[in-house]
Amino acid sequence: MKLWLIIVGGVLLVLVGGCEPESKPDIVARVGSREIRAQDVEAEMERRQRAQRPVLSKQDLLEEMIEREALIARAVQAGLDKDGDLRRSYENLLIGKLKQQELEPRLQKIDASPIEVDEAKSKLSSQPVSESHLAILQLRTHPRMSEPKIAQLMARLGQARELALKLPPEIRTFGELSVDFSEDQATRYNGGDAGWFQHQAEKYQLPSSVLNAGYALKQPGEISDLVRTTNGVYLVRLVERRLSDPRNMGATDELARHRLLLQKRKQTEAAFVAEAKSSLSITRFPQNLDAIPSKEPTDMPAKTVPVAPSRE
Repeated sequence: MKLWLIIVGGVLLVLVGGCEPESKPDIVARVGSREIRAQDVEAEMERRQRAQRPVLSKQDLLEEMIEREALIARAVQAGLDKDGDLRRSYENLLIGKLKQQELEPRLQKIDASPIEVDEAKSKLSSQPVSESHLAILQLRTHPRMSEPKIAQLMARLGQARELALKLPPEIRTFGELSVDFSEDQATRYNGGDAGWFQHQAEKYQLPSSVLNAGYALKQPGEISDLVRTTNGVYLVRLVERRLSDPRNMGATDELARHRLLLQKRKQTEAAFVAEAKSSLSITRFPQNLDAIPSKEPTDMPAKTVPVAPSRE
């Protein structure tokens, strides 16, 4: 009888013990399938100190972390982790962190020796630079604008083009048409005059497709076809073209060094991307790509303005 009681008691102890969640020394809480470990709490303490946030007790901090995990779990249950915009934002953060950690140290090491600067300066001083004096009209668009609305803007700018072709010869820009047909505040009240642009210079604020449309014009007074980009619809008029001697534009050591360093940075970043791609097996399926309906390519506006256009 006593043996039977001992056996039953042992079984009950096992069953009761099995009802308690398994605990490891470094686990301070479980939230669903996710675990909060001691090192997670310590890391959060350090993060809050770096951010100069109020220091909480270990118990209060743990409760805050549990709340965070519960909300994350709720978001995952709602399928928000599969949202395309959120996923892309997260991926952009990863790319930014990778570049900060691995690319930025390489970029900081880039320098130009005096010999390299002299060579870059000599190239600047020996090559004539083509420049175009351009005038523009712009009607703004945005990525979420409907196609019918964009079509209306293009029709409106097409009307402006017809009127511009009838302007008298003494009006070399878009004249008063820019007030009625342009939303570019920098040029709207001076006939759309955007100034001089060097053909071989780094990117300006205007989208490259707009500048290239202006560079392609042959004679002063010519007007481009409509140019559609991600931020608007444009017309470009060639006001004047000239060849400039860079020596008269200040081909200094500082300018040569700036352009040389910019070129080296671009080369280093391109090599970094190529290195990342070469470490992976990449397979392309062109037949599947061809099956995707195409959309009209557009250019993104430039994000940097290393050289400003002259308004001489």
